[in-house]
Amino acid sequence: MRAARCHACAPLLAWLAWAAVAAVLAAGAAGTEPPAEFICRWADVAPQIDGSAEDPAWQHAEVIDGFRLPWLGEAARPARTTTRARLLWDREYLYFHAEMEDTDLYADMVEEDGQTWENDVFELFFKPADDADTISPVVFERVREVTKLFLDAGLQPVHENCMNHGGMSWRHALELLEKVPGLKWVFDTANPIFNADRSKPKPWPKQDPWEFWTQVRDETVHIHIKDATWNPAKNDADYNWPGEGSGRVRDILKDAFARGYDAGISIEPHLAVVFHDASVQASADAQYTSYVEYGRRLEKLIEEIKAGPEGS
Repeated sequence: MRAARCHACAPLLAWLAWAAVAAVLAAGAAGTEPPAEFICRWADVAPQIDGSAEDPAWQHAEVIDGFRLPWLGEAARPARTTTRARLLWDREYLYFHAEMEDTDLYADMVEEDGQTWENDVFELFFKPADDADTISPVVFERVREVTKLFLDAGLQPVHENCMNHGGMSWRHALELLEKVPGLKWVFDTANPIFNADRSKPKPWPKQDPWEFWTQVRDETVHIHIKDATWNPAKNDADYNWPGEGSGRVRDILKDAFARGYDAGISIEPHLAVVFHDASVQASADAQYTSYVEYGRRLEKLIEEIKAGPEGS
């Protein structure tokens, strides 16, 4: 049995601090339901970053253990080895310390931005609170910094209307574009179907794909095709072939081409599997067949649109 320690600090997006643990860690002892949340406590004094939890600051932190594997769905189970984590925060940083046992510690992912989660890793995931409709100004500062790095390297940075600020509404999207000069947009046709419009009064309605598109189309340099229909019965989306759902795919592409759009178009079917939902399973052959068929149907749809009024 080997033990590893992970101990560091990261620039803090303060508005995320309280959501961090609930979003990151699904923990619970064997045979018990995982706790609903953990507390990320305030650090009166920054802890020493030395790989040890002996610093007095860490003694104030709640110990988080009993980790589980919730992504296995019905087969979810406690982790076979032990992890004990602690979190603290102050106005500048989020601090984390983790002690992990592992019988076979390894990492063979060497490429940049590789799928490190396939190796032994300790990951922190951040998301805004479910009832948040604003974002900390520090987020815009960070995005400006990253955008400048890309532009200085001759690369065009883009942001998708997915989660976090860019997906809260088209008004939030325009705010981001205004506050981050040089940033451009990737428009996903289906994301508005299941994302709340947080610019409107509560209870937030779902967004309108066409409305969102017309507001960001002048800044869009890539169109990401996904189509879906909202299913109130399961409080989630049902995914469709391109042009057969509520994503206004045909209308958006027709409008884009009429305005001279000639940049990239990509697909994210979500029909056989959903990349970020491990509970949806399909064979490799089924995934391949679905993906190819989706692409062919989109090609046919584009041909019809470009053929003129008869095809559109």
